[in-house]
Amino acid sequence: MSLGAILRGTAVGVLAALVLAVALALVVYHTTLPDRFVVSGLWLADALASGAAGYAAGRGAEAGAAVHGILAALTLTVLGDLVAEWLRVPIGALWGQLALAAVMGLVGGMAAAIQGG
Repeated sequence: MSLGAILRGTAVGVLAALVLAVALALVVYHTTLPDRFVVSGLWLADALASGAAGYAAGRGAEAGAAVHGILAALTLTVLGDLVAEWLRVPIGALWGQLALAAVMGLVGGMAAAIQGG
């Protein structure tokens, strides 16, 4: 288990989440989207950031890319929820976010293992 790979994957996920959040904010600011599209965009951004975290962690791990991907994505989700709680931003159901992060982290880690192997 490589803590460095997990932390690098989490950092990549944070950067991806920031870029996606700014892009989504610009879209919402300049258009009049229904709420369901905004919520779908948030879930999509969450999935993409978790996948990026999983991929980066999988690429940095010597073995067990899928496990490292899952752990990086889950770490990203827990940290994001802690920051949202600290800022008093409603975050929704934690179990749904964790399930999505685990699946997308697994997919990212597996993609890294397939590409690297």
